[in-house]
Amino acid sequence: MQVHDIYLGLGSNLRRQWHLSQACIALRASLGPLRCSPVFESSAVGLEAPAFFNMVVQAQTTRSLASLVAELKALEAHFGRCRQTPEQVSLDIDLLMYGEQVGQFGDLELPRPEILEQAFVLKPLAQLAPTCRHPRNGQTFSELWNGFVVNAPLTAVELSLPSLG
Repeated sequence: MQVHDIYLGLGSNLRRQWHLSQACIALRASLGPLRCSPVFESSAVGLEAPAFFNMVVQAQTTRSLASLVAELKALEAHFGRCRQTPEQVSLDIDLLMYGEQVGQFGDLELPRPEILEQAFVLKPLAQLAPTCRHPRNGQTFSELWNGFVVNAPLTAVELSLPSLG
């Protein structure tokens, strides 16, 4: 079985610290050791809503892409994610990268375009994996962040997470 490095973007604007902490615990139980970026607070994009806490986690998996996506959606639902109220997000988990996979996989585009579009995705990714290369353009995440025009303010947040290694 092939082992894939995966990067997940996590966000919450309801009980933010609790949801991110609990999501990391659940992901650790499911996927094994996690590496976590710092947490950043950012404004909601495209809607009137409370500010979000965002972070990126890295793990490894032998699960198929379809199985992993289904598990992530189930985890969101477990923590109360309701897509009918987009301004209230208990937990959002985006699969940013699945190994070196590039392309459209059903409704999912990999790597996620938001990596190159949103500071709240790229900055934590660049801090977590500065030398990792974007599968489409070959630049490191550190290089991408250094050339990024910040489109919204980000504030670092001190968030104590349980041991996830």
